[in-house]
Amino acid sequence: MYLKVFSVASHQLGSLVLAVLLAPRDFAIVGLATVFVGFSSSLADFGLGSAVIQRSGSSATAISTGATLRLLLAIIGILSLAIAAPWIAGLYNAGELTGVIWALSLLLVLSFAGFASRVALTKSLSFKQVFMPEVAGGAVTTFSSIGLAFLGWSYWSLVVGSLLGASVNVLWLYLLSPWELGLHLDRRVASELLRFGLPLVVAGLLASLFGAFGVAVLGIINFSDLGFYLFAFTWGVSVPLGIHTSVDNVMFPVYSAMQMDKNRIRTAFLTTSEQLARVVIPMGVFFSVAAPTFIISLVGQKWMSSVPMLRVLGGAGTVLVLSAAYQSLAVSLGHPREITLYNAVGLVIVIPLTLALVPPLGGFGVSLSILGAAAALIVWASSRAERLLHGVLRPLLRIYAVPTVSSIGAGIAVWVLVSVLPVSLFALGVELAVAAIAYIALMEILTGGRFLRQTRELVASFVGR
Repeated sequence: MYLKVFSVASHQLGSLVLAVLLAPRDFAIVGLATVFVGFSSSLADFGLGSAVIQRSGSSATAISTGATLRLLLAIIGILSLAIAAPWIAGLYNAGELTGVIWALSLLLVLSFAGFASRVALTKSLSFKQVFMPEVAGGAVTTFSSIGLAFLGWSYWSLVVGSLLGASVNVLWLYLLSPWELGLHLDRRVASELLRFGLPLVVAGLLASLFGAFGVAVLGIINFSDLGFYLFAFTWGVSVPLGIHTSVDNVMFPVYSAMQMDKNRIRTAFLTTSEQLARVVIPMGVFFSVAAPTFIISLVGQKWMSSVPMLRVLGGAGTVLVLSAAYQSLAVSLGHPREITLYNAVGLVIVIPLTLALVPPLGGFGVSLSILGAAAALIVWASSRAERLLHGVLRPLLRIYAVPTVSSIGAGIAVWVLVSVLPVSLFALGVELAVAAIAYIALMEILTGGRFLRQTRELVASFVGR
C-alpha cells in the first residue's frame, strides 16, 4: 500500500507543476471531458471486477467471461461518447471538448485490456504486483504531462499523459499476469456476474453523478470558476479519496477471504478505520486552515480563487472518506446494494444544494453542497455499519474523536501562524512543521503514548510487504 501512497503523492506534486504551467481553462476542459468519460467508464465497469473477486469456483471461466463482458460494454461506451461529444461541446460552448472526449474514450479500451490481469492478481492477494504497474503508470502520466506542458501542448498535455500512463499500466499488468485474447461467454457465469454487478454499476453511476453533477452545472452557469474548483477538489477531496482507494483495494479481498466471519471482519474494519482517520482528519484540517499559504505560495496568485473552495473541500474530503470506509465491508458481506443506497442518499442531497448554491456562489457553492452531502453521508454510513456489524458505532465514534481533537488543536496553532506570517514557501514550511508537531504531541497525550509506537509498526508493516 505504501507504493500507492507514493503514487498519490507524486501525482499531487505533479499537479502543482502543471498548475503553474497551464491555465485554469485547461483544467476545466479536461475536467469536463473526464466527467462524461468517467460516467461511461462506470457503466463499462459494471462491477465485474468485484464480482469475479468475490465469486468462488473456477477463476479462469469467471475471468474470461468477465473480460468478454467488459469488452462489449467498452465498445458501447466508446460509441456513445463518439456520438455525444459534439453535443456536449455545444452545450458548454467549448469546441475543444469534442476532440478531448474522443481521445479520452480510449481509456475504456485500456481498462478492458488490463481487466483479466488485474483481477487475477487481486484475487490471489498479490497487492504489490497490482500496485507496481499503477505506480509506474501514474509516474508516466505525471512526467509526460509536465513535459508536454513545457512544450506548450496546453490541455492536450493532460490528455496524452493520461493515455500514456494507462498504456504503461496495462502493459506491466500483462507482463505480470499474461492472458490470451479470446472471447468466451459462459451464460450461467455471465448471469451471476451481471446480477452481482448490477447494484455496483448503479452505485458507480450514482457515485459518478455525485461527483460530476456540480462540475456539469458549474460549467454551464460559471465556466470561469470551473478550473479553480477542480484544482481545489484535487487537493481537498482527491488526495484523501486516493488514500482511501489504496486501503479499499487491499481490504475488500481481505474481508472477502474472511468468509463472513463477522468478528474478524469487525476487528479488521475498526483497525482500518482508525488508521485511515489518523491520516485524513489532520490532512483535511490543514488544507482548510492553511489554504491561502498552500495555494498562493505553491502555484501563484492566478489560482487565488481556489482558496475559499479548498477551505470547504478540506473538510468535505475528510468526511467523505470516513463515510465511504464501510463500502468494501458491505460488499464482502454480500450486500452490494449498500453502495447503491449510499450514493443515492448523497445524490439526493447534493442535487438540490448544488442547484440552490451554484447560481449565487459559483464554485464555492459546489464546495458547500459537497460538504453538506458528506455530513449526511457519514451519519448514514455509521448507522448502516452498525446494522451490518453490531457493536461498531461507539468504537467508531471514539476512533474519530481522538484525531479530530488533536487536529483541531494543531489547526488552531496553524491558524495563528497564517494570521501573522506573510505568504511564502517558508511560511508554508513553518505551518506544516507546527501542524505535524502539535498533532503528534496531542495524539501521544490522548492515546497514552501509543500513537508513535503504533505508527512505526504500521509503517514497518507496509515497508515489509
